[in-house]
Amino acid sequence: MSSLKGNSIIEIIRREDDNRGDSPLYLTRIISTAMRKGHRHEDVWSALCDYFSLPENHRPWSDWTSVDSREEIRLRLRVLLHTTELDPSLNGFIRFFFRASDPVLYQLSAQILGRELSVNGELRDYFESYCKKRSVDAVGSIPLKNLRARRRILLVIVSATSAGNYKHPVLPVAEESYEDLIDSDISILFSAASILIESGDDRVREYITSLLKKRFDDERPIRDRNLVRNAGILLHKLSGTGNQQSGIYLRCLKGVMDQYQTSNAMASKLQSLLLFDELMESSLYLGNTADQAASIAAGDPLLDTFLKSRFGYWADRRGVSTGKTSESYIDSANFHERLFPSFPTEIEQRYPLYAEEIRRLADEPLWRVVNPDERAFRAFFLIDTTIHSEEMDPLELRRLFRSNKLSVENTDLSPLAAILKRLLMLEPSLSEELIDPQLIHRLDSPGLLPAFLPTGRQSELHPVLADAFEHQVRFQLASDPEFDPDIYLYLTTIRNPHSRFYRLLAELTRDREYPMQNGELYPFYRVCTQLANEQEGLQTEPANPFWRALSGLRNDLLEAAANDDPFEQLQFLIHQLRGTGAEQVRDSLTIQDLKEIIHPSETPSMQIGHPPFSDYSGEQISDLLRRSTQMLEERVKASIPITFGHSFQLSETTQSIHRQLRRVELLIEPVLGGSESAAFRTLTKEILSNQESWNNAYTNIDKTFDGSAALLDSLKGQPFSSLKESSKKKLYQIAVHTLFREDEKTRRITLLKNAASISQDLSSNSAASSIWKHELTNIWIQYADSAMEENAESDVVTLIRAPEFKSIRQNGDEHVIQKLNEIKKWCLGRYDFSHAYICNRETSKRSPLKTASDYMGNFAGVWVAILLGVIFMFDFGDAWTDLAEMGDVGGVFLLFGIGVAATFLYVWSDLKKKIKRIGTSLYRGASILGRVLAFLAITLLYTFIVVVLFWYLFSETDQVVQGEYAILHIISWTGFALFIGVFLGLIGKDG
Repeated sequence: MSSLKGNSIIEIIRREDDNRGDSPLYLTRIISTAMRKGHRHEDVWSALCDYFSLPENHRPWSDWTSVDSREEIRLRLRVLLHTTELDPSLNGFIRFFFRASDPVLYQLSAQILGRELSVNGELRDYFESYCKKRSVDAVGSIPLKNLRARRRILLVIVSATSAGNYKHPVLPVAEESYEDLIDSDISILFSAASILIESGDDRVREYITSLLKKRFDDERPIRDRNLVRNAGILLHKLSGTGNQQSGIYLRCLKGVMDQYQTSNAMASKLQSLLLFDELMESSLYLGNTADQAASIAAGDPLLDTFLKSRFGYWADRRGVSTGKTSESYIDSANFHERLFPSFPTEIEQRYPLYAEEIRRLADEPLWRVVNPDERAFRAFFLIDTTIHSEEMDPLELRRLFRSNKLSVENTDLSPLAAILKRLLMLEPSLSEELIDPQLIHRLDSPGLLPAFLPTGRQSELHPVLADAFEHQVRFQLASDPEFDPDIYLYLTTIRNPHSRFYRLLAELTRDREYPMQNGELYPFYRVCTQLANEQEGLQTEPANPFWRALSGLRNDLLEAAANDDPFEQLQFLIHQLRGTGAEQVRDSLTIQDLKEIIHPSETPSMQIGHPPFSDYSGEQISDLLRRSTQMLEERVKASIPITFGHSFQLSETTQSIHRQLRRVELLIEPVLGGSESAAFRTLTKEILSNQESWNNAYTNIDKTFDGSAALLDSLKGQPFSSLKESSKKKLYQIAVHTLFREDEKTRRITLLKNAASISQDLSSNSAASSIWKHELTNIWIQYADSAMEENAESDVVTLIRAPEFKSIRQNGDEHVIQKLNEIKKWCLGRYDFSHAYICNRETSKRSPLKTASDYMGNFAGVWVAILLGVIFMFDFGDAWTDLAEMGDVGGVFLLFGIGVAATFLYVWSDLKKKIKRIGTSLYRGASILGRVLAFLAITLLYTFIVVVLFWYLFSETDQVVQGEYAILHIISWTGFALFIGVFLGLIGKDG
């Protein structure tokens, strides 16, 4: 790099440093700015390594928790790997990413950690503790055993050895057969061998060359770009042995070619293109020509131009001479010539082409018009150009994506995440066959990861995704105070992955701590184990309040599903769909609450299957649910007719309910977790079944209905015996309303008697029988109220005397007892001792004595008024007293008769107006006469006794007549007091 160029780049770095404020320098921003100004990538990179070699310049990177870009983290680690001195403030940064699941990040961190072991006590103590916890002897041979922790330790030891901190005669790994090594182990061995060979230790050459041959002679699929990259680096380091390395390289290239040719899925094609790209970069360092690098693609012009184009791209980016200028190479050997009429080299000319491809991606018909091979090439172009878009203006990129609706406003989707999200929507195979750790770990949008989970089956992608999820949760817990790991993991359950994913995630999190911002530890391992158990149908204890609330919701749904009453089920479902307005998880949770918490209103909702995102945002789903719920509630209210035989088409209402339920299912099921979705399906299935049963039962009865009598006959035959209890209940209720809709009063009593007689034939243990009897009891009470209000004494008498109503009167119902007491008072107000006695007999064992007491108490006002009438004699009864003193027997008895007769007529009139419909006129008259005479006899006796008592009290005064005419005074006094007392007493009682 010339001094002039170097100074120019350093000036850009310093300008960025001056403008950064409180934020650390971002390498991505520096590279982008420098390349837009025309600087070569290699020159920019060299300047960055020089500038940040000083600890004071990279010290601000110690505050890394606000960095949400994986690419920025990767670049910082690469720069630190090229420094000779690490500022101690970055120890936490190195420790954190040493434990990252992203292989790119943890391999870089491991190499830095190994280099620092001899000079950094804090990192050395950490590494020794790390090895001790995992029972690994850092000074002995390490069996990898498909464990990432051991791979990390191996890289640290090898890096320390290369830096002169450890002394190992050979590669410090235990003897393991090739069959026991997975690609992640082999990739680390390639990387470790490259480090040792670069440091001048060639004693691992034979072992690693044998491993290279075995791996690429093997027919095992090649999926991991880290494997290919590390193999390429290793081959470059082994290049001193002649053509042997080229042979291994070609075998690797052929393996990828076989995968490319045998695959029909777009995602697998894209996977192969990503691997080819790594191989082209490796081929560059092996000293191959473009023709040698692309020799495997003979016969496939499109692939041939792709390989040569990528070879030229890496030659230009790395500053490696290929015998041609980079510009002419790209012009003459660019695969885009077959896809695009003319592929320009300048960024100002390439941007319109990139923008056109973004528009094609946004337009589904336009995207699908081309075959999977071409779609794979276009997807590669978009992904690669976006990753290496340093020359493009970030603001211009965001405007481009937003104008094509590939990035939603108010979200933090990066351009790469937006492209992958759109590809996930368009290409089902992307979440099934794209197994590329580097691409998945590069995603800086955590919400996109769950979309890659295959639904309901095992996948080679599971280990990669488990790694990415573990790192993402740990990273977000450390950097984002608002991050909720429960909600994030719940998004995975929506995809309904195979339990193996959760088992792998549990293995990664075992014995690890995940501190949250509040200082508590997140139970990551317990949550993963719980989710795996649930997927396998095993009982498990919820890991924390969030999952406990979900378990309660599932139990509520399943409990409602066990109810055989469709109307109660529907009311419960409506409550679930309306929600409680909870903004966070509580002990009591509804489906709507959960949906609002999990799916933010402004973003598309995650869903099961393909595509992984709903066409609707959370807010749109909520709006559609509100409308469907309202319509469902209206239909439910209309699905229970009041009576039979009124030309109601229940089947139409039932069909409408079914349609609304299906709409709700289509909205809700895809956006719920697997367990909640299953419970919801169970509930809706039972609702539909119970609703259909109800519809059939009602329709069958309604078709045969031709009047109340016929309905009673059918009820006596128990036609509902085969129905569910809930349907029986509703049908009996409707039958009751049908029977008693008659307007004729006498007809209603008759129907009630007939209906009550049916209760004797019903099973006393059935819920339907209970409903039937309950409804009859209510109607008996209603009829009693109506009869008393209308003074229909014959109806009242029937209700309390008819044997058909005995079971109602004696069922112990508190409302019936209360009504019998009201009837008793009503009877007493009509001087009816006998029927008041019957009411008391139904409610009390002491009925005769109690009835007499009630009778006397009912007329307490009369007894007091008679007492007053006796006293009034002293003020107004002089004429009556004079007749007695004169001995006018005829006059006294005439006045007494008038008093008794007037009292009789008054009581007769009072009672007659209170009685209607009491049978025949003769019976009605006899009943009135009997009760009046009985009342008259009682009041007359009471009056006579009171008068005699008063006469005795005043016998020593001149206020009473004494001697032989005293009896005449008592008789006249009794007649006077009787009429006055009864008249005033009854007026006071009724008034």
